Amino acid sequence: MADPKGSRFAAFASELQGSRFAAFASELQGSRFAAFASELQGSRFAAFASESNSEEATRVLAAEIAQELAGGDVVALVGPLGAGKTAFVRGLAEGLGLAVDERVSSPSYTLVNEYALRETVRGASLLVHLDLYRIAGDDALEALGFGDFGEHMIVVIEWPEHAPGALAAATLRIDIEDMGGDSRRISVTTSRSGPGPGL
Repeated sequence: MADPKGSRFAAFASELQGSRFAAFASELQGSRFAAFASELQGSRFAAFASESNSEEATRVLAAEIAQELAGGDVVALVGPLGAGKTAFVRGLAEGLGLAVDERVSSPSYTLVNEYALRETVRGASLLVHLDLYRIAGDDALEALGFGDFGEHMIVVIEWPEHAPGALAAATLRIDIEDMGGDSRRISVTTSRSGPGPGL
């Protein structure tokens, strides 16, 4: 599951240093795993994969991931048609807490939907939902105002592979694989640890 920077990874490393594994920890620092350890320390998220057997389970998982998101984050949501990407966004919205009158719907035709949060959440007051299925290239992405998005927004992008800049800007990448029926495999990887698209 996602972990804030300096949480259980830092505690684990500290414990290693003071135990019989200290020599092993030292050896890791001087090996090819040093870069990996460094990357973990610079990220708020840890990669993981999970199985979902229903739309409700997908939404619950998304709501948990939402607890680690902050203003300026960009979430790239990758998966085939019907995989449950919009259901995942609904779960994120539930986890963040939308304003009373807000409802998540697919932006397939509007391309961009914005939802006000009930209160500011870790610097974010807006959830911005993009669907790039009908566009291609970074010029089209910029035409949607992507470069102007700031750190008061959490941005979620469906079909980010249609614009390389969307994937490059992603803080978090979520891959949803259709396993047949209602089963989905959801994989989470950290893509970037820098600021949001317009920063």
